[in-house]
Amino acid sequence: MAVKLSKNGKVAVASNTVAEQGTWTLTISNELAEAGAFSDDWKKIAGKTTGSWTATFSGWGDSTDTNGQIALENAAISGTALATIRLYEDATNYWVCDTDSDANATAYVSSYAATVDKSTLNAVTFTIEGSGPVHRTSD
Repeated sequence: MAVKLSKNGKVAVASNTVAEQGTWTLTISNELAEAGAFSDDWKKIAGKTTGSWTATFSGWGDSTDTNGQIALENAAISGTALATIRLYEDATNYWVCDTDSDANATAYVSSYAATVDKSTLNAVTFTIEGSGPVHRTSD
């Protein structure tokens, strides 16, 4: 079994690493068409109708990270699309909008949260929602 060290992961906007991030989660979901009928004892699925994906990442706040955190804050405020958001699993493998199969594939910052707690460092959490497909690739 091949394992990967999570410490080599990162989040990037194009080639700019988003500073101070410590965790990310990618969720790919499918809406399924049900094909059940009256008196069926088990659910029946006809197939996938649409897919979607979201990503959430968080870490320490860094107001000097203009090409990473501040760019994402600005995208959240303005609604700017981010086709180049990259979620690295390790030094070379990452998830990105699949513009090869859908030229219009992109992503949006659907939420941004800043947390200030007197007992720790300032923190940020970003949630990204994909528009179109996502895929894994490598440098």
